[in-house]
Amino acid sequence: MTKTIPPVRTLLAVPFLLLLPFCVSAQVAVYATNHTVTPDEEFTVEIKVQNFDSVVGCQFSINWDTTLFRLKEESGVLNSELESFIDNFNYAEADSGHLGFLWFDPAIEPVSLEDDATLFSIGFEVVEEESTIDSVRFSGFPVTVEFANAQEEQLEVDFTSGAISIEGISDLLDRKGKEAVTVTCAPNPFEKQTQVSLDFKQRVDRGTLRIINAQGQVVMQREQSFEPGLHTLDLDRKIFGQSGNYYLEIKSTDFLVTYKLIVL
Repeated sequence: MTKTIPPVRTLLAVPFLLLLPFCVSAQVAVYATNHTVTPDEEFTVEIKVQNFDSVVGCQFSINWDTTLFRLKEESGVLNSELESFIDNFNYAEADSGHLGFLWFDPAIEPVSLEDDATLFSIGFEVVEEESTIDSVRFSGFPVTVEFANAQEEQLEVDFTSGAISIEGISDLLDRKGKEAVTVTCAPNPFEKQTQVSLDFKQRVDRGTLRIINAQGQVVMQREQSFEPGLHTLDLDRKIFGQSGNYYLEIKSTDFLVTYKLIVL
């Protein structure tokens, strides 16, 4: 059975904290750092704070998509300025993409951190191969959200997720493609026919050239090698069949280039 960790005031067991729900003070900002990563890369997300003034305890949870990122086992690191005699990280739900965090000052003394200081950091590994954008988010599971200060006040908290952009295989191939071949087309848009120019910077021993419609269906495909230099491809309206957007794709084992064609 999954259990939610009780709030800070329960763990502190200090009578004045029982008044917290009735007294609200200034807003604390908590945010996760943004990252651009690649498949199999290990990276560290820092959880940072602003307006962290005279705080005696706090707790909340972070979550993520486990099909995209894997938490590095027990990788949480607490800010060295914060004293603690408890386990600050609850890893019980980590396999499901949930991590609980809990801290309170052992002496119930208020602690202040500079703006943009790191409250704690946590390590991840990218397990997704394709390009996508996701985030490390905040929630109240498995640890409920609560911040408390020394003035018997419960603090409001503004959470901001951290964007994680994965530059997957398609991104990497596309970047290499821009270095391998330059594509131009004139006229574009066109009604009856057009000419595509392919300027290869290097030899391609085995390449696939195909045209795909907006529904992902292949309307033309050929495989061939390409010598360095300029190659031209004449395209007739009959290839496309109807008006719309199409995509010319040139692919090898090392790169991928796409170019938009518009048929009137």
